[in-house]
Amino acid sequence: MRIALIGRTATLVEIGEEARRRGHTIEYVITAKESAETVSDSKLLEHFATTSGAEFIYAPNLDSAVGALRVADQLDIALSVNYVSLISDRHINLFKLGILNAHGGDLPRYRGNACQAWAILNGESKIGLCIHKMIGGQLDSGDIITRDYLPLDEETYVSDAIGWIRNRAPTMMIDAAELLSRDPQFVLARQNESSELPLRTFPRIPEDGRIDWTQSDLQILRLVRASGLPYSGAFATIGNLTIRIWRASESQVSQINSVPGQVTRIEENYFEVSVGDGTRVIKITYCSMDDGSEWRNHIRSIRTRLS
Repeated sequence: MRIALIGRTATLVEIGEEARRRGHTIEYVITAKESAETVSDSKLLEHFATTSGAEFIYAPNLDSAVGALRVADQLDIALSVNYVSLISDRHINLFKLGILNAHGGDLPRYRGNACQAWAILNGESKIGLCIHKMIGGQLDSGDIITRDYLPLDEETYVSDAIGWIRNRAPTMMIDAAELLSRDPQFVLARQNESSELPLRTFPRIPEDGRIDWTQSDLQILRLVRASGLPYSGAFATIGNLTIRIWRASESQVSQINSVPGQVTRIEENYFEVSVGDGTRVIKITYCSMDDGSEWRNHIRSIRTRLS
């Protein structure tokens, strides 16, 4: 197949590499402005294009990019990951088999942005990875061609989900493209036939990681797991300093009364903080200070409070 790659993230490079391993040709690599999490990925995509003999196009939008597609009528399919905007039917119709998108959410339930983080925050039991056909002007709504699931539990961090997606997406994307090459009418599941109501999820910003210590231990631990790398972390303040919580866990404690955010225990490798109504605590096992100092320099007694 003659393929165009459209989008951002290193996963798109790995999809291209998998396509080439299976004997397919990458003709174009099209990308746009990076996000905070993909800031270096345009260089990776440009390097991949150069080394694979593809033309690299960096454009503000797809309208600007498609003007450079000299052989678009000969291309079989486009493969998309994390493009910056909706794609129109005019763009999709440039390719014989349309455009496939890799979506890290359980379709049709999770459509939109930051699906892995929202699934963790919502206490879901699994996160989906769906390779689906794109419909012009619609968000994550086309027929599903291949699909897989990662079980989620109260120890799954967003980096685990993103890592799983990055590992599975190349194989699943090229499997889907080859299925359509053999049978252009192939469909695993039609979203428009599902009785499940779609849930539109929106982007999360760094400020969303601020911890409210009056929330339950379950809510705070989910926030920590949903806000970790590659995102900017769950955070709180000690005085005028910011502390970022990267790893935390439940902790059993005898009956206590405290103010939420109170440091209740300090050990060599961790400390504990009261949460909720002040009768429960969580254990902070990995954190960092924004000024580069050690947390032990600032958390020295149980008189310390995080806010």
